[in-house]
Amino acid sequence: MRVTSPGRILYRVRQFGRAVVAPRLPVNAQDLGQAHDMLPPDGWRIFKALPRTEQHHALSVWRSIRERGYSQPEAAQAALLHDCAKHGGGVTLVHRVAAVLIKAFAPGMWRRLKHMPEPARRDVRFPLWVHANHPARSAAAAAAAGCLPGAVELIRRHQEELRDDRPPAPIDDLLAAFQAADDEN
Repeated sequence: MRVTSPGRILYRVRQFGRAVVAPRLPVNAQDLGQAHDMLPPDGWRIFKALPRTEQHHALSVWRSIRERGYSQPEAAQAALLHDCAKHGGGVTLVHRVAAVLIKAFAPGMWRRLKHMPEPARRDVRFPLWVHANHPARSAAAAAAAGCLPGAVELIRRHQEELRDDRPPAPIDDLLAAFQAADDEN
């Protein structure tokens, strides 16, 4: 990730602005109705418990995936729940900013944080550890909520770097579209 490029800096500034404004904006009722229809009942409960900022982000990712031509239920479920573990782990805007800065300027520290054993909830590192490990934790929550196996795989892999040195999996095209949509939103 190149935080120092002007385009990347502008992207992060816009992302921060959306995170500050989104809690004050209502979530579109039609979008909520469609999300309700795409999620199993326990998945819907998880989605509804998310802060408004997270709901806006998830719905934006889902819209972007559909605009790329992917309308599978797996794509919808993955978009709607891919970051759900952040909320349960106490990840706030401050932690998100810290994560961006650590990844950009101290990637070794980020890797150590990601691979360390789970700290106690009261440990100051816990929300950052959750942020670093949210793909696996969100995937586990989606699986427990009854989401489709393809959605669980997309969530688990949504921050994984796709590699050219291995044969592509059938889901890799959708995963690449999902990652691009998540990065944009």
